[in-house]
Amino acid sequence: MLIREIEGATRHLGAPADWDQSKAACDVLPIADVMTESGPFMVSAWSPTAEELAALNAGAPLYLWIAGSSHPVVALNVGETSAAQAAPMQPLVVDSNGVIRFKENAVVRHLIDNGGIDMNQLARLDFSDEDRMQFAQLIGYSVSGYGDLNYVSPESRDIADLLSGKLAEGNRAPIDVHQQEGS
Repeated sequence: MLIREIEGATRHLGAPADWDQSKAACDVLPIADVMTESGPFMVSAWSPTAEELAALNAGAPLYLWIAGSSHPVVALNVGETSAAQAAPMQPLVVDSNGVIRFKENAVVRHLIDNGGIDMNQLARLDFSDEDRMQFAQLIGYSVSGYGDLNYVSPESRDIADLLSGKLAEGNRAPIDVHQQEGS
């Protein structure tokens, strides 16, 4: 997990005075002091790495570790996401040539082949990067070329590359970032 700067941070907590950094790192943690109906809370922000996000999407649990032997009152929740982070990810498949691709959507393919507009015309229209990322996946774009598209976010590229690596390691069944069981 990556520590994030939280909006409205009121303090930056360091390691406890008796903490041994040689055994485990304890980085500075920005927090926001928030008063709730249940009393005061300290809120910090975290983001999963691409690998952790893929594991969470595949059903892995999120563990909360507390130093000590008594458990304080805690809460976990998910903050708001940007549109790029919220964009869906198509499952991956291996085509007849051994190329790892996003699973093509038959309806989208039919519209491209029979809808009276070609890819060059679509490229000239004003669509958001998020829509273009999703479209590239829906037409079955190869994962190896996906990360080179100028509108693909680093987060989307990293997740696609991670899932592609898992598929290349021997699991030839389609991998769906939202439905995958186990990791």
